[in-house]
Amino acid sequence: MRKFLFLTTALLIPAYSNAQNLDNFEDLVAWQAAASDGVSSLKSSVKGVDGKAIRFDYDFNNHGGYAFVRRKLPISYPENYVISFYIRGQGLKNNLEFKLSNSSGDTVWWNQKRDFELTNDWQLIRIKKRQVSFAWGPVKDAPLTHSDGLEFVITAGNGGKGFVEIDNLKIEPLDAENTPPPPIKISKQGDSQIFDLGRVREFGGISLEWDKTGNISYDIASSLDGKKYTPVQSIQNSDGGNDLIKTTEAEAKFIRITSKSAAVKNFKIEPLEFGANYNSFLYNVAANSIRGAYPRAFYNQQEYWTLMGVDGGGNQGALISEDGAIEIGRGGFSIAPFVMDGNKLFTYQDVKVSHSLMDNYLPIPTATWFGDGFELKNTGFVSGTKESSFVHGIYELKNTSDKSKTLKLALYTRPTQVNSPKQFLATEGGYAPINSVTLNNNSALINQTKVIYSEAAKKIATSDFYEGNLIEKLNNNELPTSAYSQDKNGLAQGLMVYEITLKPGESKSISFNAPLNGQTINQTDDYAALKQTADFWRKRLSNVDIKLGGNDQDLANTIKTSIANILIMRDGVILRPGARSYARSWIRDGVMIAEELLRYGYTKEAIDYLDYFSKYQFENGKIPCCVDFRGSDPVPENDSQGEYIHLVKLVYDYTKDSEIPKKYWKNVKAAYDYMNNQRLSERTDDKIGSDTYGLLPPSISHEGYSDKPAYSHWDNFWGLRGYEDAQTIAFAAEEYEQNDAIYYEKMQFADDIKNSIMATQKRYGFKYIAGAADRGDFDATSTTIALLLGVDRYFPREWFYATFDKYWDNFIKRRDIDKEWKDYTPYEWRVVSAFSHLGQSDRAESASNFFMNDRHPHEWNAFAEVVGREVRTPRFLGDLPHGWVASDFIRAATDRIVYEDANTLAIVVGAGVNPNWLSGEGIRIDGLVTTQGKVSIAAKSDNKKTELNLKISGEEFPIGGFIIPQKLFAGKKLYINGKLQATKAEDYYFGAPIVEMK
Repeated sequence: MRKFLFLTTALLIPAYSNAQNLDNFEDLVAWQAAASDGVSSLKSSVKGVDGKAIRFDYDFNNHGGYAFVRRKLPISYPENYVISFYIRGQGLKNNLEFKLSNSSGDTVWWNQKRDFELTNDWQLIRIKKRQVSFAWGPVKDAPLTHSDGLEFVITAGNGGKGFVEIDNLKIEPLDAENTPPPPIKISKQGDSQIFDLGRVREFGGISLEWDKTGNISYDIASSLDGKKYTPVQSIQNSDGGNDLIKTTEAEAKFIRITSKSAAVKNFKIEPLEFGANYNSFLYNVAANSIRGAYPRAFYNQQEYWTLMGVDGGGNQGALISEDGAIEIGRGGFSIAPFVMDGNKLFTYQDVKVSHSLMDNYLPIPTATWFGDGFELKNTGFVSGTKESSFVHGIYELKNTSDKSKTLKLALYTRPTQVNSPKQFLATEGGYAPINSVTLNNNSALINQTKVIYSEAAKKIATSDFYEGNLIEKLNNNELPTSAYSQDKNGLAQGLMVYEITLKPGESKSISFNAPLNGQTINQTDDYAALKQTADFWRKRLSNVDIKLGGNDQDLANTIKTSIANILIMRDGVILRPGARSYARSWIRDGVMIAEELLRYGYTKEAIDYLDYFSKYQFENGKIPCCVDFRGSDPVPENDSQGEYIHLVKLVYDYTKDSEIPKKYWKNVKAAYDYMNNQRLSERTDDKIGSDTYGLLPPSISHEGYSDKPAYSHWDNFWGLRGYEDAQTIAFAAEEYEQNDAIYYEKMQFADDIKNSIMATQKRYGFKYIAGAADRGDFDATSTTIALLLGVDRYFPREWFYATFDKYWDNFIKRRDIDKEWKDYTPYEWRVVSAFSHLGQSDRAESASNFFMNDRHPHEWNAFAEVVGREVRTPRFLGDLPHGWVASDFIRAATDRIVYEDANTLAIVVGAGVNPNWLSGEGIRIDGLVTTQGKVSIAAKSDNKKTELNLKISGEEFPIGGFIIPQKLFAGKKLYINGKLQATKAEDYYFGAPIVEMK
């Protein structure tokens, strides 16, 4: 049998003698200490390993961000090298970054050490060439041959305050190692086998094949010179066969394996990536195991999942995979189902899997297995509240054959998340350590989490990693009988096996529940919890009712599911775009999410979020791009000010609370002043006539510009909206002089943006709006924001038609012609809104259908941040579901039915409607909220399609009246609330209150 062992003692590190000193820190004149906004950093000279060292003290002051010391230091790099330095200090775990940059500073290479733990004693840090990677810069993956600047950086992980001391910064040339290694030589010394690697080699693992199986004990040691050996690991009672041993960044020339009971038959050194981390190692483990024993991701297949949680539960959310595995909390272990029919094992690889949501929209997902003669429904959900929540799994096994069957349902607790190992931001997916497992017949203690099962299992089994995979043992009828196992490598496992006898058509359910936030008292009635949870979400999602005719309710259901996911992703009052990778609050995401919540009647959620985010404004008026438990993030993203001001305006518009402008005026004024000073800093004499004159400064707020900050029109459009809204808020707060001053600055800014766009168009020879003034790039997804915010009126309409005509051409190519495209981000849902606003309903329908097909699984109504053309090619997905994408979808889908024009305050009905929706009972949307009160609309055509009947009601007549696009009623008689209207071959507008408003 195959087992996988781990080096637990560090291998010897060779000492190099020809290192070149880069800085011994005897003189600190060349060094500068600095930090991001709100963070402090101070350098000083202290006693070092030899002579003096540099020290920098940092204090995050309840902010995110970074502190660093830097200097100019030209370095030319040999073909191979290692950079080394000593470090010590005190402080919480944060991230240590070693950065190198070119002379301009716009190209950066780095080495990152996440959650770095400072110690009182000096640590030697060695960074090899392969461990220095390209970070960012205008030339992607630029090779590092020379650098001119160097930084030591502490970025906020846990934040806090502390200090770092650094000494003896050196670089050492190394052999290129571009020749094949010599053959491994084997010799014996008593009970030991010595494996001579021929030279000092780096490796990530060792593969062993023994000459026998069963009850083998052995010791592993390593050496650089063949004389002094360092113990690595002692293995007792191995079952022999094949063993894989994980090492990480190992170096040795000799490996000694000592055993009195067996000999190694085959020995192999594995490459560094083999043992780079537990995820890398588990890929190799899965490749040597039964197909399906591990999640799809570890077989290099993209796996999909969805979110389960309670309203505002934040990090207490759980995931369920498309194959029915349930993850017990963020970063937690998972429980996966398996079925045995006689001697045949069924994994997800052996069945057909379908998916559903309760009521087709509730956040209660099911993955159903259809096997040969059986059906297994795997349902997951989370019950309770943020303060006391539980994850549940219900497994309904049904005999679909015409004979009685005895089936085994195995619920396997394994040290892997549902969150894929390709996920790396904030929460690294894949491996989830299980250090100990204790099983009883109807409960399990996994680490410190207690899992309660609905009934006692027929068999239970645990194992540490050395004892092998429990699914393989189940398949081979070799299950151990141990009820307790521990594993220092975090790879313990547990198995609950139920034997279930079923008559033809008969079903039986087994369920479990586990706490998500540390409770010790568990719920036991999972079905009662299911009913309670379903009832809660039905009521919570009932603010606005949407029905679409023509059997096309899918879009409406996905709106409700998207709202549920957004509410689950919230951490209390904090709006967040994700529950794993993006479990932080961005003002950019937050304001766009808040607007859709306001439209659907979730007013308090938007008010609470505004109050929360306002507290993190910097003293200079700057609005942080994002906030998390560490505080404000200082990264300069120059859309933030406009977005925050717009959030205040939205809350004011939707609540009509006259106290809102007064309460937040100081925040708005400070944000406006900061933004205006930014704009004026680019409006200098030396820039007159340039295409960046008077714009907001370059930033990376658009993710496409992370390589190098750019003059993004996304920032400028948001900024212009901020000027407009600041003017309105000033007036409402009775700051009339400020209102007049802001108006002047707004008009000047609008002219500068317009002139910039024209200059860029002239320079590059196109008619559309560029994504960034200095790049001349095309980015329609970002340009949508001008239309959606209503600042498009400052610019010629033909610019927008040209932009979205070009997008449409690209879209058609991707959809119908270019089969080689790689991936895209569903932020493109915004373009569906743009098409509706431009009166291009056919395009809105086509793009909507394309994006709807990229829900994975389709029936779970969720969109990832990244969608790939090849469904099973593994990739980083961002978050699934992704809250900001969900808000873009909600906006786009709703705008197709009805939207409020931001310029005229008219209510536009049916701008992107699919004609099929008008059949049968037609379209109905009840209680949609606008800034002018609620509105309800019903629309349907008769079977002959000669009439269009509209029913419109609301709380007050909109200032801009109602607009019915001509395409909606072309060739039909138009009835509004039963009255025939006299129409022409143009959009129908009525401003008189012919509709009865309450």
